[in-house]
Amino acid sequence: MRIPETSISIYRSTWSYLTCLILASLCLGCAARHATFSSVTEKGFLPVSGTNPFMGANLFLAHEMEESNYLYNFLRKEGSPRAIRVSGHTPSSSLLELYYVNQLTLYRATPQIDLVLGTREWMIEGPYPIDRQTYQKVHPLKGDSRGGLFEIFGKRELLDGHFHPSPTRAISPVFVPTPKPPKRKASKRVKKKTIPQEKLEATSSSAQITGTPTNFDQQALFEARKRMTPTADDNQTQKTKALESALQQAVQAGHSK
Repeated sequence: MRIPETSISIYRSTWSYLTCLILASLCLGCAARHATFSSVTEKGFLPVSGTNPFMGANLFLAHEMEESNYLYNFLRKEGSPRAIRVSGHTPSSSLLELYYVNQLTLYRATPQIDLVLGTREWMIEGPYPIDRQTYQKVHPLKGDSRGGLFEIFGKRELLDGHFHPSPTRAISPVFVPTPKPPKRKASKRVKKKTIPQEKLEATSSSAQITGTPTNFDQQALFEARKRMTPTADDNQTQKTKALESALQQAVQAGHSK
């Protein structure tokens, strides 16, 4: 199957157009990076503003923090320096110095460029002490000791060594009402019947009179007395035995005469 010449020409024009766009974007990125570097290199000590993110030092640090995670995390923890100084002729051979006047220290950073991935990381070393002459030059600068204000990826951020959560990420707590315990039904209490002492005494006295036991103790006493008290049958048996013995004595007496 033969491909028409018109399709081939359209394909070639489209491919060349995309290639030109990619090259133009790379050139613009390199030019912007070089312009940012050239605006601050070999300019001496540059103060970092805490209110204006569009100062030269603020723009340079913000651009480099977008490229280097090491630099961003370092400034987020230590806070922004009072001033910076950039030296070098190319971005790959530059030297960045961060001056912390309140702590009388400075840090030095050099870029590490990965040509394969096209990334750049700043390797930071220090702290080093600030000599007297450098302190006299840096201290009068109108830098803000409370931190620097930067615009990173379109968002403004204050780096002062303290964590500031973004209000868009803040989650307001949800208060869940405590469930009320179920109501318990009141149990009906059975009242014990209390027998007055006078009634107990009257009952015990009536039991003694009538001879009918009313509780367990009286029942036991009643049974014991019943066994100990002879009945009418027992009395009749004793009388019969006495008559028989008397008759036997009389018969024996008649035979003896």
